[in-house]
Amino acid sequence: MRPEFKTTLGWAHDRSESDVSTYPTAGLSARYWVNSGLSLGVNLRATARDSNLSTSRGLSGSLNTEYEAGNGWRFGAAAHINQARVDVNNNDTDATGVTRSDDKSVYLYTRWDGNAGKPFPLLGRNRNGSGGSGSVSGVVYFDLNRDGEQQADEQGVAGVDVLLDGAYSSRTDRHGKFEFVRVTTGKHELSLDMNSVPLPWGESEAGNRFDVVVPLRGRIDKRIAVIRPEN
Repeated sequence: MRPEFKTTLGWAHDRSESDVSTYPTAGLSARYWVNSGLSLGVNLRATARDSNLSTSRGLSGSLNTEYEAGNGWRFGAAAHINQARVDVNNNDTDATGVTRSDDKSVYLYTRWDGNAGKPFPLLGRNRNGSGGSGSVSGVVYFDLNRDGEQQADEQGVAGVDVLLDGAYSSRTDRHGKFEFVRVTTGKHELSLDMNSVPLPWGESEAGNRFDVVVPLRGRIDKRIAVIRPEN
């Protein structure tokens, strides 16, 4: 509900084929809140031109107000003005014809805004975070050399179910990527459903449970290795 007031002053350069025009422009916009449900606004612009390009000249803009009646209902009114001067070349006489317009209009409107449904739930069993959410993503990959780091030749594992807090599941795509969106902030646990890991691959030496801490509006990236048992 903070009052707004803005002015602009500029120098415009227009070009249309061989015609070039440079001219000053000035504008004003403002909004004032009478109370939380009623506001008044104005947006005006003035241009000054002396070329033969078709353009608005003089004053143009609008004055508007809107009242919020509650329960989604809004009532409003708007007034518009546009002063324009258009120079048109007459091919028959090689003379220039000048037209001048001073358009004015008033609109009254009624609007209703509504919505339905339930908010998208946050994922995760941790409710002791700072509030809000972040996301968790990562890759499940074949750790061929068993070093715990994904190398360029170590591909992702498709079709593996990754669990968040043992309750929410995300299946890896053909590149081994998974993602959980809108996860509550704070500490969570990632694990693999080992029944979905292709044999003879199994969990790595790091185990099958990994703690992650989700920051507010941030993203945690976790790479999870599976290894082939040694002969």
